[in-house]
Amino acid sequence: MKSKSSIVSTIVGFLIFFSNSSVHAIELNWSGSLRTEGHILLNPGQDGTTGGLLPDPARLNRGGYYIPGTGDTNAVFQTIFMRLKPSVVVNDNVYLFSELWASDPVYGFFGGGSPSYFDQRQYNSTFSRGSVITAQRFWTEIVTDLGTVKVGRMPLQWGLGVVWNSGSGLWDRYNSTGDTFGLKSKFGSFTISPQVIKYSMGNSVSGSCTVPVGGGACTTVFGTSNVGDLSIALEYESLDDEAKVGINFIRRFADSATDPSVGFFGVNSVTNQVSAATFNVYDLYAKKKFGKLTVAAEAPITAGDIGVSSYNTFAAAAEITYQPTSALEFNLKGGRAPGTSNVAAGASGAFPTSGVNYSAFYFHQNYRIAMIMFNYAFQNFSSPNNNNNASTTASTVRSPFDNPIANANYAAITAQLKSDRWNFHSTLALALAANTVGNSGYFFNYWDRKYYAYAAGSQGSFIGWEMDYGATLKWDDNFELGVDMGFYFPGNYYTFSNTATDNRSNMVFGTVIKAGMSF
Repeated sequence: MKSKSSIVSTIVGFLIFFSNSSVHAIELNWSGSLRTEGHILLNPGQDGTTGGLLPDPARLNRGGYYIPGTGDTNAVFQTIFMRLKPSVVVNDNVYLFSELWASDPVYGFFGGGSPSYFDQRQYNSTFSRGSVITAQRFWTEIVTDLGTVKVGRMPLQWGLGVVWNSGSGLWDRYNSTGDTFGLKSKFGSFTISPQVIKYSMGNSVSGSCTVPVGGGACTTVFGTSNVGDLSIALEYESLDDEAKVGINFIRRFADSATDPSVGFFGVNSVTNQVSAATFNVYDLYAKKKFGKLTVAAEAPITAGDIGVSSYNTFAAAAEITYQPTSALEFNLKGGRAPGTSNVAAGASGAFPTSGVNYSAFYFHQNYRIAMIMFNYAFQNFSSPNNNNNASTTASTVRSPFDNPIANANYAAITAQLKSDRWNFHSTLALALAANTVGNSGYFFNYWDRKYYAYAAGSQGSFIGWEMDYGATLKWDDNFELGVDMGFYFPGNYYTFSNTATDNRSNMVFGTVIKAGMSF
């Protein structure tokens, strides 16, 4: 058996051999990033009292915006994540790209790699269970006379990142990735990009397989069980005018027998399935620079069906950047993510089986306006956030960051003061609900994406406001240190509990200390 040193030597020699262009005329390039953060949150339950340490059974699972007690009034945790991007230049026409992850951009917690069995939990070491290096993206680009052919598991990005967001930034947690076959052709100032994208194929290649609630035999049903997109993007760019405009047409299809985790809505409590979905997204994007002023906007228009219900909605996001000097910059964000109205009939904890007009829209999780609001998912803090416990299954793990912009009209202004090495920034953000709970029928909960029967109480429209402050030190071209703190004041939108007892909505304070390296 080879020793560890000989194995390491073999791997190093292998890399040196194939990175030497004189041997095989293949050029191997490396890039990537490593980041770590420490999060401190005071009063994430928004309750503000020490009496909120245990869940209140009267408000629990009633569909309101109640945050269960977590056993502590504060939350302190750390994250770590490394991304490696090796690429190979095969020849002048063929390029290979890949992206390797060590840990996970969402669930890469300090101490999150302990052995899974109770008799093997060693408190003098941390192992890499759940933190092995995995290939998350890998694709090829082939330059032809017709354009660049792209095949593989690759990042998806469009416009401001409201629908497709590649998540390639140092501090991004979520990413749009699809198994893609596409072509990118350029004709002067115009670019056209047709793509076929697949996200999930279900349990069998010839149909689908469903498991009854509570377990049992797998039943094969007809259907593709696919979740995917058919896309064609058309973009016009003028370098002289510093202008860009385009439209990305996306046809989304999802079979009713797909894995609920890739669906948009709650699981049907009867069939244990998500609703089938077929709808079109017309994602408009434009950007124009006027001297020191830059204006950009993205507007997804959605039309189609989810099961027996129609899905028609319109969302918008706009950004205005003004840079009077090289050291000073102002950024204004504003937009609307529509909600949806109450429905007359349905089933609590599921998407309605009767026909409704659904109109809610969720922005991509990477598109943020503030440090706390529409970032931390406080409702998930009382759930398992990693699988250290052997009895925890993957379906029960919840992300503490899965809180995208939804059902909101928002505005945020950020000011930045920059120097060669320092960046001081401050943000003021506020949001109002696009829809509030009606006093009859079934209302939609945007946290768990399910309908619930209305019982009691009323809901205000003020989601809240936030003030953030931060500083970043660019130590050199690759390494940076930063600290951010935020004061979030939730509004009367979150006091609704669907019971006679309202939730509290006191201030939440947060601090993030972070260090990151890009190369």
